[in-house]
Amino acid sequence: MKRMLLTLLFSTCLFANPLEVTHQLREKLQNSYEQALSLKESQADEKEYKELLAEINDIKTELSKAENLEKKNSSEMQDSWGFWDLGETTIGQLMMEYGSGDYLYIIPQELMNMKIQLYSMIKIDRSLWDEMLELILSQNGIGTRKLNSYAKQLYILKHDPSSIQAVVQNLEDLKLLKNNIRALYVFTPKIENLKSVQAFFERFSDPKQTTVQAVGAKIAIISNKQNLEKLLSIYHAVFESNSGKKIKLVNLRRLTPENAEKILKSFFTENTTKSRAAFYQNLAEEMQIMHISQGLVFIGEQSSVERAEKILKSLEDQLQDPKEMMVHWYQCKHADPEDVARMLEQVYDSLTFCRLDRADEENHSQGKGSSNAAGPNPPVNPVNVPMAEPGMVQGDKNKKFGNFIVDVKSGSIMMVIRSSELEKIEQLLKKLDTPKKMVEIEVILVEKKLQDRKQTGINLLKIGSASSTSKTGLSFDSDPTSPKKGILDFMLSRPKGKLPAFDLTFSLLLAQDDIQIHATPSVLATNQTPATISLVEEISINNGAVQLEGASSRGTLEKSFTRAQYGTTIVMTPMIHQVEDKGFVTLQTNITFDTTQMSRDDRPPVTRRHVENEVRIPDGETIIIGGLQRKTQESSQEKIPFLGDIPGIGKLFGTNKSNESNTEMFIFITPRILKDPMEEIRIQRRQEMLRRPGDLPDFLHKIEQAKKLEKKKMFEDSLNLLFDQFGT
Repeated sequence: MKRMLLTLLFSTCLFANPLEVTHQLREKLQNSYEQALSLKESQADEKEYKELLAEINDIKTELSKAENLEKKNSSEMQDSWGFWDLGETTIGQLMMEYGSGDYLYIIPQELMNMKIQLYSMIKIDRSLWDEMLELILSQNGIGTRKLNSYAKQLYILKHDPSSIQAVVQNLEDLKLLKNNIRALYVFTPKIENLKSVQAFFERFSDPKQTTVQAVGAKIAIISNKQNLEKLLSIYHAVFESNSGKKIKLVNLRRLTPENAEKILKSFFTENTTKSRAAFYQNLAEEMQIMHISQGLVFIGEQSSVERAEKILKSLEDQLQDPKEMMVHWYQCKHADPEDVARMLEQVYDSLTFCRLDRADEENHSQGKGSSNAAGPNPPVNPVNVPMAEPGMVQGDKNKKFGNFIVDVKSGSIMMVIRSSELEKIEQLLKKLDTPKKMVEIEVILVEKKLQDRKQTGINLLKIGSASSTSKTGLSFDSDPTSPKKGILDFMLSRPKGKLPAFDLTFSLLLAQDDIQIHATPSVLATNQTPATISLVEEISINNGAVQLEGASSRGTLEKSFTRAQYGTTIVMTPMIHQVEDKGFVTLQTNITFDTTQMSRDDRPPVTRRHVENEVRIPDGETIIIGGLQRKTQESSQEKIPFLGDIPGIGKLFGTNKSNESNTEMFIFITPRILKDPMEEIRIQRRQEMLRRPGDLPDFLHKIEQAKKLEKKKMFEDSLNLLFDQFGT
C-alpha cells in the first residue's frame, strides 16, 4: 500500500514543482529515520526493521528520480551537481541522502542535528560512498556499529571506547589490519616514563578520534590504523635516544641544598605568567629533586640530570673559597721540572705572603690575640731526612720546593696550592714550560810556537879531563831525554910532549823548533746554560821522595807520583736575544790553555793562558780572541878569566848561549742560533711576501753563495796574515 502511495506521489510530482517534491520526499525520509530510532527504543524484531528499510529505500529511489528530473530541467552546468557539494547540512541529512541502502541507520538526537559543511566539485562513484561516509564521520569523531543484519547505529567515539574491532601489541600485527579498522593498541613504556609518554600521546593525537588511557604500567591507545601508525612513528623519532631515568647524588660543598633546589627550579621551570601552557615539560615532569643533608638527589632523564649537575658545579666554582687548598698535577713538556718548581715556589710565596701580611695587619688593628700568637697559617715543621748509611746507594728521590713536589721519574710537578691562585699558576706555566732555544758553538784553536836555540864555545867542564890520551873526533847526541840533545861536540886531547898536555871540547848547537797546534771542537748549548769543552791530557807528576810506612820498609824512601790533567778547557755560556727576525748572542767565555814540555825528571814545566770575556755578536758571526803572544829571549856567556877577555881570540876561551822563543795563540768562536722549524717557515714565508716582482730564486741563491764564499776567503786570508810574521 505504501509503495502504491509513493508511486502515485511520484506521478503527481511529474506535474508539480520538482523542488517541492524533493523537499517533501526528504521530510518523509527524515520521519522514517526517526521511526527507526523509536524501533530501537521499543526493542522491535528484525521484521519491522526490514519493512522500514524497504520503505526508506523506496523513498530514496523516488528522491533520486526527482533529483534527476530537477537536474534535467535545470539550465546550470552539470559540474555543479557533483557529489558532496552540499554546503551547510547536518549529519542526519547526509546519512538520509547518501547512506547505504543495505542498512537502516539509527541516528541519535544529538547527532541528527549536528551541522557539517561539505564543498566539492568532484563526482564520486556510488561504490565509494560508504567508504567516504565512514571517513567523514571518523574525522568528526563519529563511528558506526552494526546492531543486526539490517540496522547500524551512529555514536560518538569518545562515549564508547570499547567499540573496537582488533587488539594488537606490536607494529607487525598492526600492519596486517585494514586502514579504517578501529583497534586498541597496548603500548608498554618504561615504568619511569609512563606519565611523560601518556602526556606525549595525548598532545600529539586528535581527541575526537583517539583515546589514550593509562592502565597500570601500560598505555591503551584506541584509534584507527592510520592514526596509530602516525603516533608510534612520532614516538620512536622523539624517544629513540631516551635511555630512561637516572638517579644521581650530587655533593654540595658551598651551596645549601635548599638554595640549590630553588636555583634549579627557577632555571628549569618556565614563566608561569604565560597565557598558554608550555609546550615542553616542566621540572616536575622531567626531573625530581630530593635534598638530603649531604646534597641533592636527582631523579630524571639523563640529559636533565647532567645539565643540572653542570649548573651546580658552575655555581660552586664561582663561589669557591679563596683559601681552599687543592692538589694540581702538571707534567712538564719542555722545561726542567726542578727549575720550574723553583721558580713557582718564589712566585707563589710572594703571592701568599702578601695576603698573610695583610691579614696580620688586620688582626693587629682589631686587637685580637697577643703579639706572640701564631698567624693564620702556622709554620710547617721541617722534614727530618734520614742520613744515608755508608755503602748504600740511594736512588733518585722526589724533590720538594715548598708547596711544589717534583716527581723525578715522570718529570711532573705536584702542586698543593690555593684554588684562587690556580689560574695565575697555569698562566705562568705556559710561559715557563716552553722549548728552550739552543746555540751551536764552533771553536777553532790555533797556536804557533817558534823556538830558536844557539850555543857555541869551549865546554869548560871538560878541560883537562883526558890529557893523558890522544883523541880527536865529533860527537852528536840525539836522545830525546838527554840534556845534550842536538849539541855537536868537537873533542881534541893530547898527552904531554913538547907541548903541555891539554884537553878541549868545542860545542856547537843550532836548533829551531816550529810547533803548531790546531783544535776544532764544537758543542750544542741551551740558552743561558754553561757548555764545557775539555781537551786534556793526563800525565804523571813526580812529587819527590816519600818515606814508606811499615815494619819491613821503615826508613825506605821512594818516589811518589800524582796524575794531573793539562790541556784546553773552554766554558761558554750563551744568552740569546731575539730582535724581530735577527738574532744576537751574548757569549760569556772562560778559556784555559795549558802547554807542557817534556822533562827528564817527570816535572814538566807548564805554560797556562787564561782568558775571560763577554761579548755580544749577531747570529753566525765569529769572535776572534787574539793577542796571546809571548816572546822570550835568553842569553848567557861563560869564559876563562883573563883569556876570555883577550880581543879576537877570547871567544875561543868561552861559551855563548842564546835561547829565543815566540808563542802566539788565536781562538775563533762562532755561535749559531738553532731556529724552530715553524719559525723558519714563518720567516721564509715573510721573505717570499717581501720579494719584489722579477726576483729570481736561483739568482738570489747565487748571491747568497757568493757572500758566503767571500766571507770564507776573508777568514782564510786573515789567518795567513796573522802568521806571516813567523814564516814557513
